[in-house]
Amino acid sequence: MSKTLTLIFPPTTVTGLSKPVMRSRDELIRSQLEMHAPQGERYVLVAKIIHVGTALLVYARDDTVASRVFDVHTQWTGCGPGWMGNKGAVGVRFTVAAQDGGPGEIYTFVNAHLTPHQPNLDKRIADYKHIVQTLLFPPLDPSKQRHSNIYETTHLFFFGDLNFRIDPPAKMTRGELEAKIRTGEGREDLRRHDQLSIARAKGTALTSLREGDFWKFQCTYKYEHGQVDQYQ
Repeated sequence: MSKTLTLIFPPTTVTGLSKPVMRSRDELIRSQLEMHAPQGERYVLVAKIIHVGTALLVYARDDTVASRVFDVHTQWTGCGPGWMGNKGAVGVRFTVAAQDGGPGEIYTFVNAHLTPHQPNLDKRIADYKHIVQTLLFPPLDPSKQRHSNIYETTHLFFFGDLNFRIDPPAKMTRGELEAKIRTGEGREDLRRHDQLSIARAKGTALTSLREGDFWKFQCTYKYEHGQVDQYQ
């Protein structure tokens, strides 16, 4: 039986990023995906959501998952002063139909931008909790009125500029800190002082999620201008 691909493009909130800019970003991302696809696979844009400076574009392979995507939803929520969205999150949720005719699986993607700066750990955690409470999607059960949060899903991917920092021991000098950053063993040791790792262990942020081995690659922020491996 032949398959017909139907994509739903929900209304997109564009505030701060123009439609031409996002169109060019979409074209660039898709061209790179297809350029490096091992078998020349094609990709389609399943959904996009932009609010202020935070954007999320989700793609699927045209010949596999894309043909089984349905019930696409986008959402955003704001944090920061006046809840205007200079900090906050955008989300995409959709269902992928099961090939055996079952109920399928729900995928939820969240891109967040949390409060920056070293001393503002409590504000970052508050931002996260606000996102969980307010980034809501339609009810999973149509007979019920209650909207569903980001955790009510089969798969959840949470990423973005989360701004959690390292709180190294007071006795550690800047030089010692930078030396640890340059080696995998040193970065793994610094994991004990990572604000997010500590918050996850306490159950105050990003609970029930798994994080990749971030210490296996060198930090990308915040470089000294014009330098390769020197940090501010």
